[in-house]
Amino acid sequence: MQPGNLELVHRYQTHLVEARGLHAKTVDAYLRHVLHFADDIGNRDFNSLRPGDIIRFKNQIFDPSADDPDPEELAPRTLVQIFNSLKAFLTWLREQPGHKKLAADLPDYCSPSRHLVALARVQHPNHVPTPEELRIVLSSMPGQSFKHRRDRALIAFLFLTGMRDGAVIGLKMKHVNSNERHVFQDPRDIRTKFSKAIPTTWFPVGEDIEEIVQSWICERRESGAADQAPLFPSLRQSIERQGLVTKETSWKTADPIRKLVRHACEAAKVPPFIPHAIRKTLTTMGEELCHSMQEMKAWSQNLGHEELGTTLKNYGQVPEARQHELLENMRNRNPLPDTQRLIDKLNRMNPDQRRAFERIIDGFDPMKTSAI
Repeated sequence: MQPGNLELVHRYQTHLVEARGLHAKTVDAYLRHVLHFADDIGNRDFNSLRPGDIIRFKNQIFDPSADDPDPEELAPRTLVQIFNSLKAFLTWLREQPGHKKLAADLPDYCSPSRHLVALARVQHPNHVPTPEELRIVLSSMPGQSFKHRRDRALIAFLFLTGMRDGAVIGLKMKHVNSNERHVFQDPRDIRTKFSKAIPTTWFPVGEDIEEIVQSWICERRESGAADQAPLFPSLRQSIERQGLVTKETSWKTADPIRKLVRHACEAAKVPPFIPHAIRKTLTTMGEELCHSMQEMKAWSQNLGHEELGTTLKNYGQVPEARQHELLENMRNRNPLPDTQRLIDKLNRMNPDQRRAFERIIDGFDPMKTSAI
């Protein structure tokens, strides 16, 4: 690579880290794509770039006109990331001394086609377990050993809290208040999304699920696990046999969690699912259990989403079979009696609206008007 280009890439790395505050993994992804392009242009200086260079680079790794792309080609999502990373770099590059004469629309040539963007948004269908399937998995898991009980409690905990597996691996005993049924996802200790502090109350998924988690927490405390000990240690032996609680360690990645979930599904003869799919299970349950927008908002926040729309857009898709069932039920159901309609409206009100409604109703109550 041309030395001047290498220096610019290094400066761009500093910009991403210090000026934009991006995570190291994100920076690595950006730079990997930029270096790919830098290698492609060889010894040419960045200040000699032309739109044709961008077009040639794009066509070299992907033919947007192909109706049946080569299966060995890069995935659409990866291609979109490459083009967007390069676009961001060229936008920054045009502001650097000696490069301001680059064509103003040069970054625009990095834009992926609408067709490619649409393909990148297509998600592979992953099985979303029903609450019943999760219970089958849990009931099929053995509980004789420390590891068995840990694995079962971990899956129950995912169902109870909706936490991401990448955050669960960092949980310590101090983060969980079993009396209050509460978890504090502290970004100083846990890898939460966007490093957000997320207070999580246990979802109302059933006392049987709570009992599994409560029993595990009780076992951990009784065996000497202090506040700084991991909630789900990576140890293979019981800590009673290990002797020293301080030697307990957490998993470095979430891969072991995904592996144990897959094995548990195989043993229970349940369609395999990834841990993240449990969040979609909870979203579906919330749509059934929540009787007001305020309750749905609380359910969404409990999943760590600041906007209700995030929950509905990314997790709330209705399966096709359920969609058909719901529409058929709407077609066939009778109009609600007046009393039931009023009850349903009352259930959807927030506390202030209910109090105002009660004051109005009191005006029509014969017992109260006669007392006046």
